[in-house]
Amino acid sequence: MYKRQELERLPEKQHLLTFKHYGVYYGYQAQIPNCVKEIARLRELTFRDLDEGSGEPYDTDKFDATYMHLFIYDQKNNQITGAYRIGQTDILQKQGGLEQLYLSQMFNFNDEFINQQQPCLEMGRSFIIASEQKSYHSLLLLWKGIGAYVCQNPRYRTFYGTVSLSKQYDPRSVAIMEKTMVKASAGVTAKIAFIGQLHPEVTQFIAQNTIELEGLSTIISAIEEDGKDIPVLLKQYHKLGANFHCMAIDTNFNQTPGLLLSCLLYTSPS
Repeated sequence: MYKRQELERLPEKQHLLTFKHYGVYYGYQAQIPNCVKEIARLRELTFRDLDEGSGEPYDTDKFDATYMHLFIYDQKNNQITGAYRIGQTDILQKQGGLEQLYLSQMFNFNDEFINQQQPCLEMGRSFIIASEQKSYHSLLLLWKGIGAYVCQNPRYRTFYGTVSLSKQYDPRSVAIMEKTMVKASAGVTAKIAFIGQLHPEVTQFIAQNTIELEGLSTIISAIEEDGKDIPVLLKQYHKLGANFHCMAIDTNFNQTPGLLLSCLLYTSPS
């Protein structure tokens, strides 16, 4: 009930869209404290299933107070079903520089990197609750919500973030995804690099051949004992034309490797 009341008090523009009995909203902890608390609880439950949980009742930190929360609310069942935590880099850095960005804990960002060159959206802590994961509509709603927000705030032309590679993956799979996807970029380095061990012939094969996403998917599924594929988010970001810059270990997220990426949200008409 408290969540519904908080949503009703939000400005109209923060209700981004409606689909059937689902609404997509954004807000800040000061506006929707109970919603953000519930998001943190659901994040922990979802991440724990992937061996990424904190072990605490809530997955939360100081960034929940300063970042925007974009989320899906199921009006019929009175529950939050998925969310993104989004940092507005231009606003955050005015409050205290790079330290205000969550990913500055994982990466060294130099002046050349995009979040120092233009206003960006730092995307992270995304989840969809277990009961909704078999359907793509929740992920699609989150993306539509992001699109609607960008239409309201056209100064944001680029987003960046990480794809977490669960520790349920074989380390060889993680190393292959890094070797295949990452094209080293100026302006960013890992604070703690992922150290993956691959047979020299595998490394040489990757270096000498272009492996498309479908091929990478086949390789990973063959390595994994349970046959799991590459992360769905990695596939979605790739479809959006993302550039993959670097991999680092997130020491604040159960030592999970994360692939740093960026993506152009739109281009202005010529």
